[in-house]
Amino acid sequence: MTSMPASAGISRVDERREQLAASAAMGERRNRPMHLLVLSSALLLVSCVTMLWSMSARNAARSALRSAQDEARTVKALVAEWKGLKADTSSSSGTRPNEPLTTFYSRIESAAERAGVRDKIPSAQPQSDTRDARTGAVQKKIRYQRVNDPDLGALVRWLESACQDVPGLQVYSVRIQPMTMQGMWQMDVTFSRWERPNR
Repeated sequence: MTSMPASAGISRVDERREQLAASAAMGERRNRPMHLLVLSSALLLVSCVTMLWSMSARNAARSALRSAQDEARTVKALVAEWKGLKADTSSSSGTRPNEPLTTFYSRIESAAERAGVRDKIPSAQPQSDTRDARTGAVQKKIRYQRVNDPDLGALVRWLESACQDVPGLQVYSVRIQPMTMQGMWQMDVTFSRWERPNR
């Protein structure tokens, strides 16, 4: 008879202990600031997204700045080239850069003599003309092959001098190679010049 109440008392104590433990756990969950943890995680996520977006915007702005700087340099170079052409036009003997020129070949060849090219320049080989369909302007091209000289500087001076002497003349292509056995430099060059159509 006496053992029944003792075991009942023990089970009540265990129940009471379990109730207290459950109540303590519930109180701990209530007192734990979960909303602050969720809020701080959300703020961290928003700040990471904002940082990534601002880095992307910064990179796009840098790219746009580089592009604008490249365009500005190109425009400055074109303005300088245009001013140079304008100055060449006013200082040349009345021939504008795009006027048809009858002394085209002789001017190029006399520039070679003045530049100090030792050997006689080979005969020019006229190339086929290119016509601009929109403006009607014609691009004249002439090619000199196997121009030989022991002085590379004389060949380069010839190119510069020819482009200065003939308004609007440009070097279209050039190939220079050493001929070591002969102690010479060999150059193939194509000059080009845009001309207005004859009216």
